[in-house]
Order: sequence, then structure tokens, then C-alpha cells
Amino acid sequence: MTLARDIRADLNKRDTLSDRSDVQGAHTAGVSAKRKLSALILRVGALAKGLADLAMGGMSQGELQRRTDMVSRLQDDCEKLSKMVVAARQTSRGTEQVLPSAADRDQLLNEATSGRKPFGRVFGQRQPPPQETAETRPLDEQGLLQFQNTHMQRQDEQLSQLSAILRRQNQIGVAIGSEIAQQNEMLDQLSNELDSTGAKLSNARKQLNRLG
Repeated sequence: MTLARDIRADLNKRDTLSDRSDVQGAHTAGVSAKRKLSALILRVGALAKGLADLAMGGMSQGELQRRTDMVSRLQDDCEKLSKMVVAARQTSRGTEQVLPSAADRDQLLNEATSGRKPFGRVFGQRQPPPQETAETRPLDEQGLLQFQNTHMQRQDEQLSQLSAILRRQNQIGVAIGSEIAQQNEMLDQLSNELDSTGAKLSNARKQLNRLG
């Protein structure tokens, strides 16, 4: 999925900028990765729920298995990316306390409030400049940096919750797949028994006809 590749690109960019001591650039790349990861987890969750609906709708076993495998791979990607985001966050904590200059305030403000915006954008439409809020207006650069760090920690917690939901959906999907497989096996067995019974009845009729 393109979104997963974009997340990895953002994380690689964050690591590179962090190695160069570009604290603000690393922050920007990290925030971008987290927002995209949240969107990806929600999409994969919707796909997992859709599998259950397709299974109940009578989709063939082969096609259902193919789609289940695809969703499982996406779920694994989400798990790995979540760990990468957390790891990047932890390794960059040592540089987060570097105080940015006043010229970086707009960038900090944009990152501190970006989590409140919906995912995605309208192509061809310019993004509005960052706006001060009642929370950020009285803050100096140090206070805004702390506000941003608190906001990013909250994002980390939200990602952890989404990952837990994703794992639960995966478990439910596996359970549903197992139940469907058992039901199909029972139906096959019943069909074989009916065929056998039908053959016996046919033989019995032939014998009766000969006796008659």
C-alpha cells in the first residue's frame, strides 16, 4: 500500500534529520508519519470488518482466504510501523529539549495543532497558515515546545490504542475464518451423506421394481 511506503519514507527522513541535529525537521517528519499511520490503521480496520461481512455474504472460500491473507499482511505492516514510530520517538527524546528560535514558532504551532485536522487534503488548495489558539497564544517558544511534546505523547497513546484495536480485529477475523471453515466442512460432510443416502434409496427402488 502506498500509504505504508510513505510512512517508511517519513521515518527514514526523520532519522536522517535527527542524525543531522535538525530537531525541527525531525519533528515534522515524525508528526507526518504518525498521522499517516493513524489513517492506515483505520483503513485496515475497516477492511478487516469488511471481511466478516463478505464471509457472511457467501463469498467463495478461496477468494475469502486470499483477501484475509492480504489484510493480515497489512495488519503486520501496521504493527511493524507502530514499533518503528515508537522507536524513533524514543531515540529522539534526547534532542527534543533543544529550544528552537523565535523564527520557528510558526512551524511549532503548525505541528502542535496539526493533529486536530482531518486526514488528507484537497489537491490544488493551499493550506492555511497556522493559527494561534487560546492554548498557544500565551506561550513562549519553550512553552510551545512543551505543548507540542505533550500533544505528540498523546498521539503516541492514541496509536497504541489503535494498534490494540487492530490486534483484536485480527483475532476476531481469525476466529471467524476458523468458524466458516468448520461450517463448510460440516456442509461438505452433510452433502456427502445425502449423496450416499440418495444412492442407497435409488438402489432400493431398483430392487423393488425388479421384485414387482
